[in-house]
Amino acid sequence: MGGHHAVYDDWNPLHCNRNCGFRSGTDPPPPTTTVRKVVAATKLPTVTNVPLYFKIQSITLSPNEKSSVSGTNSVLYQLSGSTDVSGVGETKTSSAGDGLLIAAGMAVELKPTAGAPSTLLQFLLSPASDLDRPTATGPAAVKELYRTAAPIPDLKSGPMISI
Repeated sequence: MGGHHAVYDDWNPLHCNRNCGFRSGTDPPPPTTTVRKVVAATKLPTVTNVPLYFKIQSITLSPNEKSSVSGTNSVLYQLSGSTDVSGVGETKTSSAGDGLLIAAGMAVELKPTAGAPSTLLQFLLSPASDLDRPTATGPAAVKELYRTAAPIPDLKSGPMISI
């Protein structure tokens, strides 16, 4: 089998070396709590008139590059670095952990700040006709990370969708 394993049901501190993360003679730590943070929320006119797919893509901007993002309803989540975002009424700086809603038909310009690269995740809610349509223009490196194989089942009209 190889390696040492801590088993919670009949855990024996004598079978664990210092890399197990527990001190000898103590109980294992309690399970961690999931932390959720709403980064953007909106009311959509409808989610039932056409089947919608969910897609996630990364957008990486090199220092001093400008790119535009538009398309379907989506949320931009700043993963690393920071980005000046214009086209939302004023220029805002998005830092790691910040999110921004991009409504369908809206376009924003993205430019990394401080001469450093910037990486964002874009979470999209798209009809099939828009799934393969590029949402970023310019020199940004865009990589699709995930998409549902079929439309999201059982979407119902309601007060809010939050991502």
